[in-house]
Amino acid sequence: MKNKIIGLVFVLLNISCATQEIIPVDPGPFLKDSYEARSFLKRSLSSVPKGITLVTPANKADVLDVNWPGDALVATVTENLPWKNHSHYNFILDLSDIDLMSYNQTDSSAMTASVLLDYYFSKLVNRDFKVAGEHHTFIYHPIQFASNTWFKKEYNIIITGSVYINVEYKNAVVTADISEIFE
Repeated sequence: MKNKIIGLVFVLLNISCATQEIIPVDPGPFLKDSYEARSFLKRSLSSVPKGITLVTPANKADVLDVNWPGDALVATVTENLPWKNHSHYNFILDLSDIDLMSYNQTDSSAMTASVLLDYYFSKLVNRDFKVAGEHHTFIYHPIQFASNTWFKKEYNIIITGSVYINVEYKNAVVTADISEIFE
């Protein structure tokens, strides 16, 4: 019995003193997916639906940073683990040329804020992003609000899109919040 206890203690000491080799994870696929998401958002957010005009100057609305993950960026991310990036973008739309009351404003999926949210963000699912849930919406006259979050299942890339509309002034604020974490 004494030999078994000594053997067990010896095994436990070897296990606790063992070193683990840390295998670095290649951030290349993460950065490629991040680039593709940003590239999609840049194209999507730079378009304007028919009957709506962009109030924010084009050079201020087109500021989404899209960098191809070159060797320098991969090396920077690898050296600075955990790597985190958070970005926030917004712009204002003029809705005076559309009839906001032509939609059934009591149905949250048909209200103008939800329609604009779908226009700008819903195609993220075609880029393998998952929807976090149903749209978050509310109407409190004169404000309409719609928001949702999309995430990349394999990586920590989270995009939250929101649309705020003032029905009286007929303008909308579209926001995109992007969080990327690579550990």
